[in-house]
Amino acid sequence: MRNEINRLAHHAVRQLPTFSNIKGITVLTLLSLSLCFPPILLSEQIYFTEDIWVSEHGCQHGLHHQPKGPFAVFLFCEDALGDYIGVIYVDILGAPNAEPFSNRWMLDNRLWQEPIWASDVTSFAWDPSGSRLYVATSNIYGSGGLYELNLKTRKAKQLAPKGKQVDGVDNFGPGYVITELDKEKQVLRYKINESNSKDGTRSAEISLKTRDK
Repeated sequence: MRNEINRLAHHAVRQLPTFSNIKGITVLTLLSLSLCFPPILLSEQIYFTEDIWVSEHGCQHGLHHQPKGPFAVFLFCEDALGDYIGVIYVDILGAPNAEPFSNRWMLDNRLWQEPIWASDVTSFAWDPSGSRLYVATSNIYGSGGLYELNLKTRKAKQLAPKGKQVDGVDNFGPGYVITELDKEKQVLRYKINESNSKDGTRSAEISLKTRDK
């Protein structure tokens, strides 16, 4: 009996896992699982793909991929503060199909975001050519303008309002919502906020036929 007691007394006691150990194991486990099952652990749907997004239909926080293209919009849903975006080159920049964009999109600079078109976004639409993104903003927390983003040159151009340059600081547009990009007719249709109209908006469109591809 005494020998048994001595054996137990000198036997190494197994160390119980501490909180830090458990936390470390948990993180490693989640990282391992995320590589195998990313859709389950990261979100119900990792990214979205659509030709056009309109805030009136709901905000889906996350990546919104360009249909059959190397870009994506990251949509930030800030509830009462509005919706915000950033444009990302998500494909491999060393690939052959990146050549048209590699002069402006770099390995360490592949996110594009400017306050004038990225703030309080109401809608955006991808041009079928793959070289442009059209963005409309509200005039509450945004500039209230309609913009064309050239993805090759990484430059933004104000399409509306016409005859008035907005900056989102001192000068604002009325606010716009893109409703349709007609691929066959190459027409961008949108609504303009207008207090004098019956429902508070007025419909308009702009032709995209003359734009360089």
